Amino acid sequence: MNKKAKIIPSLLIVSLISISTIYSNCVKARVSRPVIVNNDFNSIKDKPNKNSSNNTTTPLEILNSNDSLTIEDISSLASPISNSEKFIEKFKTDFPELNAYRKLSPIDTNYKIYLDINSNSIESIPNFSNEFNSNLSIYSEQNMCFALLNEVNSSLSDIKSKISKEPHSTIFSLMPTIMVFEDTYNILSLEYSSIIKNNSSNPSSLNIILKDTEENLSILLTYINDLKKQLPDLIKTLNSPTNNNSHTEKTSKKQKRD
Repeated sequence: MNKKAKIIPSLLIVSLISISTIYSNCVKARVSRPVIVNNDFNSIKDKPNKNSSNNTTTPLEILNSNDSLTIEDISSLASPISNSEKFIEKFKTDFPELNAYRKLSPIDTNYKIYLDINSNSIESIPNFSNEFNSNLSIYSEQNMCFALLNEVNSSLSDIKSKISKEPHSTIFSLMPTIMVFEDTYNILSLEYSSIIKNNSSNPSSLNIILKDTEENLSILLTYINDLKKQLPDLIKTLNSPTNNNSHTEKTSKKQKRD
């Protein structure tokens, strides 16, 4: 790879700016059909007060007011942003070498029919019933893909572990990028499994067929590891507005008391 992966802060800013659009029931991908997103965060927030004239609770209020939110809860709030056209276009600019994939609906766990966000097309993986074979063969691409899948999974777990104790707004800003990485990993994992299963009777072709899968996994791992390296600086940058706002609020309250 000639280009170095670099997380551009403006990609994270898209997450914060886009919070005002999170109420959309669906967002348009760059295909003719809509991609349905999980916009149901009613289960996360407290039930609204019946006597209140305004029963709308914004995601920002949820992030700031609920200390018990998990990463999964925050992922649910960030999901519409991660699927939005504005975010996907920015992602493609910031990660030009990665052919990223998205599952069509965060509500569904099915990755076999997915969106290729670079070609703007709906693709599918052939059906199969078994998990990918963990018995490594003598064929180098199979071994390499298997190792890359494990490394990608481990690096993604490390990132989520590192950010899990950060302020909710910081996790929220990072999650859309992480969610695209996760979708791409899951779909490439299924692609690998399908290739191994459907070509087990012709192992001599595996090296050729798995070339694209190996290349995509290698690029994905490079970008994820670069994100890991930049994570301390990104967290520091994202935490700064929270700290500044907190300081401003405290100062304002003190001035009112005085």
